[in-house]
Formats: sequence, C-alpha cells, structure tokens
Amino acid sequence: MNQFWKFVTVFIVINILDVNDNDPVFDSFEEFFSIVETNIKTETVFGIVRATDADLGNVVVYSILSEDSCSNITINPQNGQLRTTDIVDRELTETIECVVTAADNGTFPRSTSTIVTS
Repeated sequence: MNQFWKFVTVFIVINILDVNDNDPVFDSFEEFFSIVETNIKTETVFGIVRATDADLGNVVVYSILSEDSCSNITINPQNGQLRTTDIVDRELTETIECVVTAADNGTFPRSTSTIVTS
C-alpha cells in the first residue's frame, strides 16, 4: 500500500499576559529637599518624588502616611509633587520627615515606601 504523507507548517503567536508581580520602585530610597522658611507660603511646591512600575499598564499613585511632622505637607497622588499647606517655621520644626508610599493599580495592588526629609 502506498501512503503519502502531507505536512503543513503553521506559525503561531503566543501572547504572554503580564501579572502584577512587581512593586513600584522609587528613583531613590531616601529623598532630601530644602525649604527656606522665609520663602514658604501656603501651597508652595518644594520637591517631586518619582516611582515606576515594571508591570504592563500599571499606574502609580502616591500618598503620605499619616505622621505629625507631615501635617503641613501634601502630595499630588498622580505626579508625586510635594507642597506645603501652611507656613513652615524652622524654630518650631527643624526637620520634616515623611514616609511616602507609591501604590500601583493592579488587581492585587502592590506598594513601596520611601522617606522624604526636608
């Protein structure tokens, strides 16, 4: 019996889906900024923190963990811009140290923190 074999070559594309397996990463573990008390008025920008996330499509959102020394500081959740919310008086507060958190928008959100000192 005579058998004929026929072969067909098919190219396939396999898409690998990204999962949220990376924490956001700050550009620096610790950030230092200077604020001159005589120049600081309400809503004065004094620095920016930046974090990136290696996971596809994740957006990083910033926040300040509640601490007494950070009561005069806010952070823009979208761009990490730090600003004062009141007059900063060196005689009352010599150093401001805040813990800033960057969280991603993954299904199971991941986060990391850095220390901001001014």
